[in-house]
Amino acid sequence: MAHFAYHLMGGQLSPLLPSIRKEFGLDYTQTGFMLAALNLTMGLANLPAGWLADRVGRRLLITITISGVGLVGLLIGFAQSYWMMVALLVMFGAVGGGYHVSASPLIAASTEPKKQGSALGLHMIGGTGSLLIAPLAAVSIAAVWGWRGPYVALSIPIIIFGLVFYVLLGRRLGATKKNETVIAGVGETERLTNSDGEPITTPTRWRVLVPFVVLSVLSGALLWTPVAFLPLFLVDKFGASQIAVGVFVSIVSLGGFLSGPFGGYLSDRFGQVK
Repeated sequence: MAHFAYHLMGGQLSPLLPSIRKEFGLDYTQTGFMLAALNLTMGLANLPAGWLADRVGRRLLITITISGVGLVGLLIGFAQSYWMMVALLVMFGAVGGGYHVSASPLIAASTEPKKQGSALGLHMIGGTGSLLIAPLAAVSIAAVWGWRGPYVALSIPIIIFGLVFYVLLGRRLGATKKNETVIAGVGETERLTNSDGEPITTPTRWRVLVPFVVLSVLSGALLWTPVAFLPLFLVDKFGASQIAVGVFVSIVSLGGFLSGPFGGYLSDRFGQVK
C-alpha cells in the first residue's frame, strides 16, 4: 500500500502532459526540461536519502516521502506558471527520492533470505499497480476538473496515508520486538552487532554494484524517455482524446505489474548475483 500511495501522485504527470503543455504554451524542449527537472532530482536525491535513512530510520523517511509527495502534489495543483511548475517538480523529486532506498532494505531485512525475491516482487505490485491506475484516475478526474483536479483530489488521501502508515508500522515493529534481526533492519537507528557488541558490516562489492547501476541508468533512460513523451505523441500524431491517452499510458505499466512477482520468484528459485 505504501508503494501504491507513493507512485499514485507521480504517475499522474505523464497522462496530464498534453493539458499542462496547452495551459502553459510549452514546446517539446520545455516539456522535456520539466520532466528532466523531476527525474534528475529524484535520481540524485537517492544518495543523501540513503545516508539519511541510516540516521533517522527508514520508517520515518518513508513517512516523510509519502506525505511529502502528497503535499508537493497539492501545491502543483495550484502552480500558476511554467517555472513554478518546474520548481515544484524539483521539490517533488527531492522529497520522493527517499522511498525506494528505505523500502527495499526494510523488506529485505523483514523477510527470510529464501523469500526475499518474492517479497520484493510483491512490493513491486504496489508501484506498478499504482502506475496502472494513476493514469486512468488522472484523466477521469481531469475530464471534469481539469489537469489540476487530480493533484488536488488525490493529494489529501496520500498525505493522510503517510501519517497512518507511520503509526501502523510502529505497531508492527512493537509486535515483533522479539526478533532482533527484524528490528535492526526496520527500526529507527538500531544496527546488527556481533557477540562483542561491534557493528556487523558488509563490504561493498563495487565490481557488481557499478555495472548494475550503469545498466539500470541506461535501461531506464532507453525505456522511460520515449514513454514519457507517449501522451504528446498520441495527441499530436493521432489526435487521441484525454481518456485514450490515459488508457495507453496505463497499458505500458501492465508488463511490470505481471513481471515483478515472477521475477521475484525466479530470484528465489535460481539465486541472485553472487
